[in-house]
Amino acid sequence: MKLQYAVLILLYIFIHVNCTASQSKQSFWVSLGIGSTFKAFDDNHSGISAGVIGNYKYAKNLISLQMISNSEMRSLAYNPRPNLSISHISLILSKLLQGKDYLLSAGIGSGYNTFIERGELVKDNWPSASEYEKLVSHNIGMIVATQAFLHGSVFGFGVDYFININKKKTMSGFLFCLRFGKF
Repeated sequence: MKLQYAVLILLYIFIHVNCTASQSKQSFWVSLGIGSTFKAFDDNHSGISAGVIGNYKYAKNLISLQMISNSEMRSLAYNPRPNLSISHISLILSKLLQGKDYLLSAGIGSGYNTFIERGELVKDNWPSASEYEKLVSHNIGMIVATQAFLHGSVFGFGVDYFININKKKTMSGFLFCLRFGKF
């Protein structure tokens, strides 16, 4: 997790230095979002998603660094441990369409995925949650991402949609995002 924050800070510094140059076609913003995933887990149920996305716009191009975590949602009565989760850190290159107060983009990139799954039953706590062996795996996948949002001078709101295509578990989801920065 510390590595994710370090990468985001370095990206922010690099982009901030470039955005303060006299080139008016460049801008930078950060998106904070929460949403849902679709059929991401072993029994094809949905989950909850949270993410941070750093965006750097130059001309009609957009570079995005996404950090999105998706976790299963179970009833409080039965919530086996560990929770299933899929997280990715990805770099996306997009083309964009921007108006006076809106922005639309679509792009593709690669992502580093982390999966947390349940293995063998360790402790049966019937009737409450049982404990399972925690299995962690990693792979590289392809990420397809879109953004659509309305913005003012330093604040915006919109929706991000993503598809994570990898050899272990292809999934998709969306985030309702608040955006802060220079558009």
